[in-house]
Amino acid sequence: MVILISCRQCLGRDYIQCGYYVERYFPSKNIRYISILDQVDSFLETANNDIAPFKALFNDMTSKDISKKIRSILRNKKEKGKYIGSSPCYGYMRDLLEKGQLIPNPDYAPIVKKIFKMADEGMGKSEIATYLNNNMIPTPSSLKVKNPDSNGKVNYSRTISSVNKILRNRMYVGDMVQNVQTKLSYKSQKKIALDKSYWIIVENTHEPLVDRDVFERIQKSCISTRKTHKEREKRLFENLINCKECGNALTITYRRNHDYWTVNCNKYSRDPKRRLCEPHFMPYDKLENALFETVKSTCIKSLKNIDINNIAEVVANANKNKEDSVKKLETLDTVYTKSR
Repeated sequence: MVILISCRQCLGRDYIQCGYYVERYFPSKNIRYISILDQVDSFLETANNDIAPFKALFNDMTSKDISKKIRSILRNKKEKGKYIGSSPCYGYMRDLLEKGQLIPNPDYAPIVKKIFKMADEGMGKSEIATYLNNNMIPTPSSLKVKNPDSNGKVNYSRTISSVNKILRNRMYVGDMVQNVQTKLSYKSQKKIALDKSYWIIVENTHEPLVDRDVFERIQKSCISTRKTHKEREKRLFENLINCKECGNALTITYRRNHDYWTVNCNKYSRDPKRRLCEPHFMPYDKLENALFETVKSTCIKSLKNIDINNIAEVVANANKNKEDSVKKLETLDTVYTKSR
């Protein structure tokens, strides 16, 4: 027998999990749970054991109430333009003299300014990413790594996506943008992205790294070159085929000038100059016809191996059993009616 002694007032603040462990898990594993402060002993029949579930529920409600109060305080700070995040965006750092204030990072603010300058001069995002990688400039995720043994995803090289994320970040014009994402609940650490209508934006809260006119000009350029796929029709095998080499999805694109669909590796198309993978470029219709032929031949082989007589016999037996069951039910219903 294993004895688990707790000196805390409660086993936990989630009454569902507490109930599971105390009522099911501990007894099944022959674990004796003892709480000194609550005077609970799972191997004894006492009144404190009966009250324990209500204490767990009360603790859960307390946690929920504290979570609401903390969220309210944090929201108030956001609305005042105070930064409450864990790590400031690339190019900024916390002001040690004024809490909740951001100041330019002397090491990385010039890099952000350089990125915006190159974009404003007409340089493509792929070229900007190549320039940053060739000059061995650290990425934002690599600067946030505190524990070398952490399982968090770290990108040590720039991509078009990472450059685009910087170019579209409104924080660099001096506006504080927060409440972009939130946790599902006070019990979960999972975060979800919020719609822009829920964002809290306070203008001119810190020193900008790019002029607002330059920023707006770059945004218009990005919108004009961005491909939109919301209104186009969806192909049959879209989001179902992946690259054999890198495992990324194969992008299906409609080429309006030539009036035909193409397939390309998503990883390659995001940054073609760095050639992270091979393009695997080909007409989509050709691939679709090849897949249809494969499916057709597979179905034909499967149909040839099917024993029609055996299937017919199984169906016949099933129908017979069904008829027998119906007759038995009718007989029982008749007997029950007469007995009444």
